[in-house]
Amino acid sequence: MYRSDNPAHVSVFAIGEDGNLWERVLGEEWSWVNHGNGGSSGLVAGPSAISLPKEIPSLRVVCMDRAGGIREKRLESEWSWTYISPPQVDLVMRPEILYRPSDADRVSIFVVANNGDLWESVLTSQEWKWVAHRQCDSGGPIYSGPAALYRNGKGDPYGLSVFVASWSNNLQEWSYKPSEGEGWHNHEYNISPVASRPSALYLNPPDEPWMRVYVIGEDGNLYERKFNGHSGWVWTSVGSSGSPNVFGAPSAVNRKISGAPQDVSVFALTSEGNLVEAALESDKWAWVNHGNNASTVISSQPSAVAFPAGTFDDGTTLRVFTVDTSGTLQERYLPSSGWGWYSHGQPS
Repeated sequence: MYRSDNPAHVSVFAIGEDGNLWERVLGEEWSWVNHGNGGSSGLVAGPSAISLPKEIPSLRVVCMDRAGGIREKRLESEWSWTYISPPQVDLVMRPEILYRPSDADRVSIFVVANNGDLWESVLTSQEWKWVAHRQCDSGGPIYSGPAALYRNGKGDPYGLSVFVASWSNNLQEWSYKPSEGEGWHNHEYNISPVASRPSALYLNPPDEPWMRVYVIGEDGNLYERKFNGHSGWVWTSVGSSGSPNVFGAPSAVNRKISGAPQDVSVFALTSEGNLVEAALESDKWAWVNHGNNASTVISSQPSAVAFPAGTFDDGTTLRVFTVDTSGTLQERYLPSSGWGWYSHGQPS
């Protein structure tokens, strides 16, 4: 993740086989940090992390423990754990944390319960409160983890959008605006059933489209749902990298942050364990097969982060993290000299 408290630092969070939260952090050099499990019997889902603005120097990382509770690891002057007791339902999906800067500096955690409902825990005045958003009436229970966006760009009134996949194999959106209240929208697509957790981007208007949401279909193709204030919502088939098809959950990143010619890059895995990229430039999609590092088979979904040009001495503007079948953290990174692989080893 990009750290606003220190832009030259990078933090990658993961849950180890020991049930602890581990951090791979780049300061003067890369190092591992064991954050433990917050007093739980072990962490099982997550993590999801945010870095708050410089005027609020804090990192927040949320995970789910084996009992269905939410554990938050927070960095202010020092690291500390907070336990967020679950609502009167069993939580089962990876939580997603979101910063809401125009709403009294609130933080929200979105998570899905075992009955397929969407729940939100809102931090107000240092107290966490649960709110039930249920599920889309026309979509059925939710089966994927959420992808949450905060919307506050020019020409787009403040609001929230949370995207999920439902058992009807459709993309669903829960949204909220103070002027309109909350509601569900079914982004039904009749070509291929949705088969992945969504990945969502918000591009500040007047950039168009304002929102881009990516899912992988059961047919192994990547699909984009995009929105702007003029034409509304539109589906686009991005296709696949060829044979084999892509699968799992995609990871989308806004390349404009780093001044790249590409607008968007979406990373995914193939069934052979390779990392592939769909890159959008001048309204045209192109696929790149990044392979894997030293013939190791990649087994976890990728996580991509873009950085402003000049953040790192070697000119790195993009980092993509994955885990291979041996449990080793692998990184595909883009310095000024061109793409490379780096193996971070295992937590120790």
